[in-house]
Amino acid sequence: MTPVEIFGGLIAYNEAVLAQLANCGFEQGPREPGSVWVAVVHCDDTGRWEQLEERSADPDCVVVAVVPTLDLDGYIRALSSGASGVVYLDMPSAITADVVTAAVHGEVLLPRQAAQNLAVLAKREQPRSDLND
Repeated sequence: MTPVEIFGGLIAYNEAVLAQLANCGFEQGPREPGSVWVAVVHCDDTGRWEQLEERSADPDCVVVAVVPTLDLDGYIRALSSGASGVVYLDMPSAITADVVTAAVHGEVLLPRQAAQNLAVLAKREQPRSDLND
């Protein structure tokens, strides 16, 4: 079982997410040094954004940001701050669990419109075409 810790957010939301994550092989509890763990960070104030960046610096930590608004800027900020996944606060807990699971496996689940908008921005910036890293 992969340990998970949730930072911030409402208790009812967090309990629902933890219940969904338990069905996917995650558990709330202590983490072993040197092993992978998940931090779900509610990015609803400056301190939480800083916490996201701090957790992202830990090579053993997979960070998923929970953003309070459904806008591209929040997704971009979270991903560029080191999050491995991003989910909008008002999504069902099952979707949040899917985002966490994908992040642990090195994938990012995004709303279609966010992915399309990011593609448009990337095309303008001419990013590297190699996605093997």
